[in-house]
Amino acid sequence: MEAILLPENIVLERFNHKTREEGMCAMEAAAWLAGEPHSDEPKCVCPIISAFMMSWNDSISDRYERTRLLVPLIPMVLNTRSTPEVERARAYMALDWLARECAPTWLEAAGILGHARDMRNLKPIYDDASCGASYAICNSVSEISGNGYLSITRCVSDSAASAAFDATANYANSIKDKAMASIAYNAWRAARYAGESAGRTLTDKLSPIVDTLKVSAQRLVERMAAL
Repeated sequence: MEAILLPENIVLERFNHKTREEGMCAMEAAAWLAGEPHSDEPKCVCPIISAFMMSWNDSISDRYERTRLLVPLIPMVLNTRSTPEVERARAYMALDWLARECAPTWLEAAGILGHARDMRNLKPIYDDASCGASYAICNSVSEISGNGYLSITRCVSDSAASAAFDATANYANSIKDKAMASIAYNAWRAARYAGESAGRTLTDKLSPIVDTLKVSAQRLVERMAAL
């Protein structure tokens, strides 16, 4: 199928749509750009990347910010569908980013410095062995939030924490990898708790933190696409 250029004035919308005329999310725009039938699951895009992009797309409430962040990434993610081994490597990349960059950034913002240091000092998570080695520390970090219900704060969602969790946890559950799923859940939970805690006292200082993580999340997608 012949590729199509996205219009310069395109604005990405949340969730999926029955037709392109109703609007497009990031992955529906990717299907259009690839010349595929309308869908939010383009066949040419790696499922890990697609899950990350769909979740991040839907978590960003401002349509223009969503468009600014995601439209430049769409051409990069085309033709990334690959082997199961590459999918697994990309899932670990998302997990590593969530556990060693996103979560500790929020922990630092909330002043939970010991746990932030433990997360930052984790060795890169890229395979079963490194995942297992990170298991105990990531599980201990989750204890800071107790067992109470946590809402998903806008600042944490915009920073792509939920996107990394969804991409990793969905994959981990599909292959029944309990360690990967547990690390993803606990890192995400810690990020949410720390984000809420920071939001109570650092309202005027959250924007730079969120902006830094947005750029970092964009770089993550670029690395996953380039793999």
